[in-house]
Amino acid sequence: ETFVELQKLLKTGTWAHTREHWPRSEAVFNITASNKKRHEINMEYLSDYNSDDMITVGSGKVVVAMPIICYDNNEFAANAESFMITGFTDTHVLLGPNTTLGSNRSVKVPKIMFTKTCVKDNKTITHLYEYGWASTVDSVQGLTMNGKYNIHEADQWYVHLNSIYTALSRTKCLSYISVDKVKSKSYPDPYSQLTDAKVSPCTGR
Repeated sequence: ETFVELQKLLKTGTWAHTREHWPRSEAVFNITASNKKRHEINMEYLSDYNSDDMITVGSGKVVVAMPIICYDNNEFAANAESFMITGFTDTHVLLGPNTTLGSNRSVKVPKIMFTKTCVKDNKTITHLYEYGWASTVDSVQGLTMNGKYNIHEADQWYVHLNSIYTALSRTKCLSYISVDKVKSKSYPDPYSQLTDAKVSPCTGR
């Protein structure tokens, strides 16, 4: 399904399958165009937790079963690698696989790493390990969505066709994707070659 619709996107620059966004209780992930929107969504998900159950690590509060994303390569994880918190020691955070985003690795990360920051897109400073309910489209290449996810800001003037393509192609299942608005004709990205993109045929629902 997705493969066929992506080919239409490349030819026409339009997407015919808009729908309302999944609620937080159903969406396993969210893809945004801006870091401002990414932060906003992560804070919305964080508000669903009871702060009394969380502990402070770095500059944020975390709890077991919370998703975490790494935002730059380091000795413990790779850029855009996603995990679920499985536990804590006095000095480390234990991170396990986040299978809904195609992750299958477990690592033990020193708590001090959660205080470190990195620069994204040559301008935005973010923590090396951040909440993992949302990420910008520039950071999701390589992720595989094994559940429902939302695409935000696809109707903004600055969103290139290549970015929309990247967000939509994270799954083989068209039924997982929710994007509520897409520009009628997205600007092409002059720095990409969409015709070289390789997407496996859809075998999902």
